Amino acid sequence: MAHRKKSNGSKAKTTLRLPDLEQSKNSLLHSLAAASSQESYGHAIDEFIGWYCSEPRLAFNRTVVLRYRFFLEQKNLAPSTINVRLAAVRRLAYEASDTGLLSPELARYMEPGRLQGLIDQISTQLAAEGKGPFKWKTVPQGAATFVWTAVVAPADDIAGRYCENCHVGKIVPDSVTITGVSEGVPAYALDPANAEALWKKSEEMVGETF
Repeated sequence: MAHRKKSNGSKAKTTLRLPDLEQSKNSLLHSLAAASSQESYGHAIDEFIGWYCSEPRLAFNRTVVLRYRFFLEQKNLAPSTINVRLAAVRRLAYEASDTGLLSPELARYMEPGRLQGLIDQISTQLAAEGKGPFKWKTVPQGAATFVWTAVVAPADDIAGRYCENCHVGKIVPDSVTITGVSEGVPAYALDPANAEALWKKSEEMVGETF
């Protein structure tokens, strides 16, 4: 089950699931003012998500970006096209880190001070809610949801659900922006039709059916 980072002590991930990627994509596209940029980045990110989700649990770090570059080069795309696609992937990674979904695994490749700035931003949001400053989860805390879903929660209650912090995540309206200090999952991220479309797109991209 996917496990979102909760700012007051949660652990960010190195491997992102479809709901995490869709959330980060949605936030990124909303930050772009030009419709042409939204369309270009949206297309590039959709292609990356299709490739990323077809691979066996790749960690989202510099290595996966290099592997994706190799994949694009194998398609004989123009260098300018490849650069545009990779720029969108990097923006997606930054957005995932901004919202607390992606761990510092990628942050080592960020500009100096960027990670601390993100932590300070999250701490400010927490302070506005009367909560303490941001802290990363311990290893047991980070594993808690996975253990809960595996051996504690009734299977009928969690099957096909999005789980976080040892409970089933609530579905929030698509119009609500989910940040690093909030919980929940957009309804579109759990839509079976979207999942089926992504699966078919992934099969097309790798030239295999499963």
